[in-house]
Parts: sequence; structure tokens; C-alpha cells
Amino acid sequence: MLSQCHFNSNGLGFQTISRKRQMCPARPALTSNGGPSLQSGQTPQELLRVFEETQRNMMDLNKKRLAALAEVKTLRARVAKLDAKVAALEQDANGGKTPFDAPVPALHEEPGAYVPQASTAQQGPTITITYQTGWNRAFLHYNVDGKGWTQVPGEEMLPGTGDLAGLRVKQVVGNRVEFVINNTEGGWDTPDPSTGSKNYVIDAPGRYHLKSGKIVQMA
Repeated sequence: MLSQCHFNSNGLGFQTISRKRQMCPARPALTSNGGPSLQSGQTPQELLRVFEETQRNMMDLNKKRLAALAEVKTLRARVAKLDAKVAALEQDANGGKTPFDAPVPALHEEPGAYVPQASTAQQGPTITITYQTGWNRAFLHYNVDGKGWTQVPGEEMLPGTGDLAGLRVKQVVGNRVEFVINNTEGGWDTPDPSTGSKNYVIDAPGRYHLKSGKIVQMA
């Protein structure tokens, strides 16, 4: 006659079959911390070893995760420094302005983009402008034949020689020129507001002299 299994306090039971004591199947159970339960044929020491190994693996994974986060933070800091250097270089390349700054407006009535003028070496009618000033340097910001304005500050007027000594001289190719003169330091020479024009205008090829706001054609 089979006897019933009697379970002791550690969860292991025994049963007697034909007066022989045999092991009863282990009672399934979870550990107190929710870890793996003691399986059939597994000793408490083996279960503890599995639990400790699992804990070590979790700690290793957590360390690797923290290391990865630290590396990402370092890379972001490097990218931010590179962005700052690129912005500084772009600002220097744009004359101290950021790429989002509006271009310096020209003192002319026509809106639109600046268009560099053709070289005076090409063939065609020319307009020569001489200018008397106390500025150390003078730049002609102009628009020839309606082709577009030069970029601010324009093209530098060179010192004259011979009978033009003491004057600043600039020659452009074209039949008509609209212009103003500046010294790149905030000084601009423009017509008197009473004339109703913001720019000086020369309507025909030839030699012209500008002094004290008046343009005189030279022989």
C-alpha cells in the first residue's frame, strides 16, 4: 500500500512505495524575490549560483549602458564645439556678419541683387570720373547701363597722375552710369537731397569731375 508524501519545511517530500522510501517530485515554487524556482534535480546551491550569475550579467549590461551614454554626451559636446567653430569661420568669411544677416543695402533706388560690372579692359565707350576728396581712400559704388550695382563698397578709385595728380580716378565701360562714393568707414558722398535723387548720374561717355556735390564735364 502506497503511503502519502510528507513535505518537510524545505519543500522536499518523500513517499514510501512498498515500504521503500522514494523521492517525491519537487513542489514548484518561486523564490521570495521573484527569481527562478528550484527545478527538479536542482539543488539550492545551483539555484543560487544561477541567480548570482544573472545579477552579474545585469550589472555588466548596466555598466555598458552608462558607458555608452557618457560617450554620446562627449560626442555631442564635440559636435557643439565644431558647430561653434564653423559659425565663427562663416562669420569671418562674411565680414563679421552671420550667414543670416541681410546684405548691406546699396544707396540706389533700384532693388535687387548686386551684379559685378565688366572689366574696363573690354572695348566700348568709357566714362572717366575724377574725384577731389580729403578721404584716404575712395570707392565708386555704381551701376552701368542698368546692368546692376557693384557690391558694397564698390571699386576703389585710384590716385591720379600727371595733370590728374591729387585726384581719385575711376574709369568704367558704358554709356550711362549711376553712382555714389564712399570711404568704407561710414562716409558716403551722395547728391544734395534737394535734387530729388539719391545717386549721381552721368548720361554720356566722356571725362567728368565731381567736387562738392557737383559734376562738371571735362574737355
